[in-house]
Amino acid sequence: MARMGIHEILCMADFPRAKPRTQSGRFRGNILQLLHEKSFHLLLRGLEAAGLCDRLAASGPYTLLAPTDAAFRHPQADGLLRDPARLRGALSRHIVWGHLDLETIFEMGLIAPIHGPAIPADRTNARLGGAKVVHPDIEAPNGIIHGIADLL
Repeated sequence: MARMGIHEILCMADFPRAKPRTQSGRFRGNILQLLHEKSFHLLLRGLEAAGLCDRLAASGPYTLLAPTDAAFRHPQADGLLRDPARLRGALSRHIVWGHLDLETIFEMGLIAPIHGPAIPADRTNARLGGAKVVHPDIEAPNGIIHGIADLL
């Protein structure tokens, strides 16, 4: 089976081209489509290069700790987008099974990503694993996104 590119995923038959929201304002696409709508361009490029798009296009549910484009421009991320193996490991640390809103994460105190050690949650400083939460609780039908200011 051929690996789908981000363009193909975003152009899938069920992607609402003209109106990505229902009349009630609720988003109808998946996490990837919502990342596109919310302008997480470098994360989308990274997910594609790492081969993680199929997972996030699936039914889920997933919680995605989504680094902003600024996070990918930080010196710690230098070269990351050009190294698929390193990128896959790094971005797998940003995906968590289940639909966890920020309040639930803070109540739990720790969350377990699909790859790597548990990520601590700090309610006092609004941080997940040291990364500042800048866009919490962005809902998608197959999960939830929390925009963060840094890579984990």
